Amino acid sequence: DTIVVLTSDHAEMMGDHFMLGKGGFFDASYHIPLIVRDPRRRAAAGSSVEHFTEAVDVFPTLLDFIGAAPQHHLDGCSLTPWLDGDRPGN
Repeated sequence: DTIVVLTSDHAEMMGDHFMLGKGGFFDASYHIPLIVRDPRRRAAAGSSVEHFTEAVDVFPTLLDFIGAAPQHHLDGCSLTPWLDGDRPGN
C-alpha cells in the first residue's frame, strides 16, 4: 500500500549532440522521467503517457491521492486519471 513517485527536476544534455548543461532544443534537454505506482490503481499499470505533463502536476496528484483538494492558486492538475486508464479533463 505504498505509493511511489520517481521523478527529476530537469534534464541535462550530458554530451548529447555535442552539448553540455541545461537547455537546447532536443528531447534529452526537456524530457524528464515521471514514474508513478499506486497499488490501488491497476487499470493503466505498465503503460506510458505520451501527452504533455509538467512537474507542477506532481503536487496536485499527491493531494488527489490523499483526498485533499488543491488550493486555487496552485498551478498544475492531478494526473490520477491517467492511472485509472482515463484522460484528464483539461
